[in-house]
Amino acid sequence: MSGAPQSLDRRRFVIGAGLVGAAFAVAATPVGAQNSGAPVELGPWIEIHPDDTVIIRIGKSEIGQGVFTSNAMMVCEELRCDWKHARPEFVDPRRHMLGKLVYGRLETTAASSARDGREILQQVGASARERLKAAAAAQWNVPIAEVEAKDSVLTHQPTGRSLRFGEVATDAASVKLDGEPKIKTPDQFTLMGTRVARLDSAMKARGEAIYSVDFRLPDMLFASLRMRPNLNAALKSYDFEAARALPGVLGAVDLRGVGGQEGVAIVANSWWRAESALKKTPIEWSVEKRAPESSAATLARAGEIADTRGLALIADGDAAAAFAGAAKKFDARYETPMLTHAGMETVNCAARYTPDRLELWVGTQSPETAMKSAAKASGLPMEKIFLQNFFLGGGFGGRAGRGEIEQAVKIAMAFPGKPVKLIWPREEEMRTNAYHPFGVTRCEAELDAEGKPVAIKLVKAGDVTGEPQAIGPLKAVVNGQNSRSIYDLPYGVPAALVDIHDMRTGFPVGIWRSVGDYHNVFAIECFVDELARGAGADPLAYRKALLAAGTKYWNRDHWIAALDMLAKAARWGADTLPRGTGMGLAISDHRRPGRTDSSICAVAVQVTVAKDGALKVDRAHVVFESGLGLINPLVVEQQLRGQMSWALGSLWQEVSVENGEVRQKNFGDYPVPRMSDIPAEITIDYLKTDRWNQGVGEMLVPMPPAAVCNAIHAAIGKRIRTLPLRRSDLTWT
Repeated sequence: MSGAPQSLDRRRFVIGAGLVGAAFAVAATPVGAQNSGAPVELGPWIEIHPDDTVIIRIGKSEIGQGVFTSNAMMVCEELRCDWKHARPEFVDPRRHMLGKLVYGRLETTAASSARDGREILQQVGASARERLKAAAAAQWNVPIAEVEAKDSVLTHQPTGRSLRFGEVATDAASVKLDGEPKIKTPDQFTLMGTRVARLDSAMKARGEAIYSVDFRLPDMLFASLRMRPNLNAALKSYDFEAARALPGVLGAVDLRGVGGQEGVAIVANSWWRAESALKKTPIEWSVEKRAPESSAATLARAGEIADTRGLALIADGDAAAAFAGAAKKFDARYETPMLTHAGMETVNCAARYTPDRLELWVGTQSPETAMKSAAKASGLPMEKIFLQNFFLGGGFGGRAGRGEIEQAVKIAMAFPGKPVKLIWPREEEMRTNAYHPFGVTRCEAELDAEGKPVAIKLVKAGDVTGEPQAIGPLKAVVNGQNSRSIYDLPYGVPAALVDIHDMRTGFPVGIWRSVGDYHNVFAIECFVDELARGAGADPLAYRKALLAAGTKYWNRDHWIAALDMLAKAARWGADTLPRGTGMGLAISDHRRPGRTDSSICAVAVQVTVAKDGALKVDRAHVVFESGLGLINPLVVEQQLRGQMSWALGSLWQEVSVENGEVRQKNFGDYPVPRMSDIPAEITIDYLKTDRWNQGVGEMLVPMPPAAVCNAIHAAIGKRIRTLPLRRSDLTWT
């Protein structure tokens, strides 16, 4: 941010026209008390200025997925304002909390930006448009039906008279509609569905976008921290005396139990001085058994558990008889490790506390949760809590609250009246996380003489996060995340058993991009590929045949259509590939219990494996379900390409624990993909269906790992069942 911060009574976070700031208060004049020179609210979402600028408040966090553009498009589609006048800003979380959750759900998880907001934001825009039209009609004393709204101008069609939005906004604020207008259907869209350039891209390219880690205030203090170096450790004591006299060091704050963490923070007049002081501070930890000491041992135990019967999600047909009489048996075990979020921006939060006011500056996926956490930590009522959300430099489920809010509040309370910024070092973030759970699945199948599966059995064992629920046709009470994409099977098999074991190991696990789908899709799609190869069949044609046989699965026709599109886009089977080069595929739809919406995503990749085992993904092809329509195809394309990078990176990543200590400390031992790792050719095709899809932000992630491993088998004949890939020998002769 250039220059000094704006005054606290009018702080905004607005993008467009070079206007960037940070805000707590909306500061709109109350309805009925406007004057001609003031901005006017048409409800909590929209504010219109005399110069026709339209402020559109965004209730979702901007994590790179483009909501500042796509969510604004939802409003403008109905409002009919000139797009160049649109200025998005984050909603005020305090107004939300005090106004009985006026903005709906202030949380950005599970690819929810469009799913949660589209109808609401369309309705907001439509209602504001009709109020503007009514105000213009009243000025002209004409029927509202004769007034058209377009490009921020209201026109009386019979006479050609016109008024700008900014000229009638004051009158429109007092209009009461008799009923809510109907919103547009996809066939009526003029803005939504177009490739509108993102409003935040230029700012980010110029380095002008403000992330919470960038935020500064005059006289700001800084804090770094040390948290338990071992999952089984608790803070016993620390000796601040060795660091007390260092330049700029101001104090230490005990963080035992704060935000569910264990640790100590040092505060100084710069972050580096605080971090340097911590390195000179003796800290003693006590070790208490809370979590497993070894991830390898835990995975081995999960493998043993997966060899036993669990809670049944599916029990179709007589599996015992089918297994007894089949011609060919397949038995495999698939394993994926714990993974971490590794956002480029580490966890951080700034706070300023006084007995009458607590201010927070943070980039969070859940402002609502952050407000509640701050109120509890400070003991202040909600009306005294002020929070400004910022752009996030990576979220993926890891920025919905990991204790940083409570820690920042605790530190700020030790320095009342001073703004204090807490920044977690990368090493602390890597070892203090809510990791994506590991998974182990035992897969068995029997094929008949023609290569068709007559029985399949899947037993999944995995660590879980969250509470159990009744899932699947048998209403098994299991964890929803752990059972994603396996609680029913789209592939038709006469006899099918799917069991699940919910393990609670004590590892700190949580939500990660694509949640339980990541492991389950990997296991299913690799195993189906294995069955196809074992039957001597083409893997794509084999899947289509199994889908055609799966008459009970409601989404099967769309799956088949997606595979047909993928075959064409990828030139599946059209090219004769040399030894060492192969193509693989995977498909799923991110299905969730109790819902009949989906986001089908099919992926085919071509890889080359050098004789020394070096792997290169040459090209990738994606078919994604657009459903009834996409808000902004450009934003969707950017998200899918980003997910391809994320997913390919996960092929090499893992979080491992030895003697209770997380071994990964930074990007040196948790590699992220480089430009050279990304396929030179990535194509994206859209599958139109008769429903809205359920989101974009994580839907592709589970497919590339399975597709790559299937492609490796096609290339060199080696079947990969365990990730990360470094555990497998890819050399060949």
